[in-house]
Amino acid sequence: MSSSNVNLPEKYVIKKEIGSGGMARVFLAEDKELGKYVAVKVLNLDSTSPTSNQQRFKEEMRLVQYIKSPYIVRFYEGKYDKNIKYLAMEYVQGKMLKEIIEIQGRLQPERAVDYAIQIAKGFAEIHAQNIVHRDLKTSNVMITNTGQVKIIDFGIAIGSDTTRFTQTGKLIGSVHYLAPELIDKQEASPQSDIYALGIILYEMLIGHPPHRGKTPLETALKHRTDTITQVNKIYPNIPQALANVVTKATAKNKNLRYQSMRQLEADLSDCLSQRRATEKPIILDEKDNSSKRFSLFSRRK
Repeated sequence: MSSSNVNLPEKYVIKKEIGSGGMARVFLAEDKELGKYVAVKVLNLDSTSPTSNQQRFKEEMRLVQYIKSPYIVRFYEGKYDKNIKYLAMEYVQGKMLKEIIEIQGRLQPERAVDYAIQIAKGFAEIHAQNIVHRDLKTSNVMITNTGQVKIIDFGIAIGSDTTRFTQTGKLIGSVHYLAPELIDKQEASPQSDIYALGIILYEMLIGHPPHRGKTPLETALKHRTDTITQVNKIYPNIPQALANVVTKATAKNKNLRYQSMRQLEADLSDCLSQRRATEKPIILDEKDNSSKRFSLFSRRK
């Protein structure tokens, strides 16, 4: 499907394709009525596209209309009928967080925390609408030219009243950021998004995600079986309080994670402060749902 064959209202003048995936293609277009550039997401309707893609696209269009946040790409309009299926969104000038990490390597703690706080603020608004994103990853986070976060792509998000379109035995989400409870039971919750943000924070601080298997399935299973090394054991310049944030956000037991994005945001907001400069490591006991703080250098009796 070339851009000349894309069925859109006449007010949209397509400039170029800026993204594509199994479900849809995204075009940069000029909206002649608004007098600005927009990103237009158009559903793929070829003969090989599964029906579930159409259902997910329709659900994404429904969900994004409820979210109002400066940290989330703005929805303008959309249409879903027999002849045309598209949604028009804010066009973000900047780079994907994934690209920034690939080009620059690991980020300094101050910058990583800044981005993480903005993501947490955006997700607090998402969760306030009873929506779980389920696919938070560095390629779904845009950073504008002024350093502002914009969360994009709600293609597999679910609301409290969403009909689930997943197939039994099929992983939904990106394996590098997949919370353990999503692997077997597919139990999506705000804690699943919190886990993904914890993984993103690790990736920003270290330069790559913590788990890298030989196959996607092997990578996914590592979230359930492998311990995530504390980030300051890899790079000692990372403050212990920040390392503790990563540890708590990525707990395998979701009950040990932050219980809301607001809690995570609050912890991030002062993890680099002088007040917490002497903080001790946090050790989460996944068995009894409790946590203890102690010095790795303390003497045991």
